[in-house]
Amino acid sequence: MSSTTPRKYRDAFVARVRQTRTDAGYTQRAVAMLLGVDASTYNNYERGRGKGPPTLMPLHLIGGFCVLCQVPIDWLVTGKETRRSRFPRKPQKQKHQLNLFGANQKRA
Repeated sequence: MSSTTPRKYRDAFVARVRQTRTDAGYTQRAVAMLLGVDASTYNNYERGRGKGPPTLMPLHLIGGFCVLCQVPIDWLVTGKETRRSRFPRKPQKQKHQLNLFGANQKRA
């Protein structure tokens, strides 16, 4: 995946990365931290923009990203599901606010 990656493929790949991350409930900053890269670097990967080759996410990070977001690597890379890559899709996570003061207590 170098700077010569066809635009059509690059655009489809970064769209799958973005959709996968949001479906898993992560922010760009959280994914960057969990993958061990700078937030701006991850943002460039997700936009398909890099500082020279490779312009897409490196393979070693793609593997970690797929484990983190629980998606098959072959689907993320190709956009096609294979028989061995089918995982049941999880329902989208609900965000809950933690109430540290209890349900009926008022803040002091």
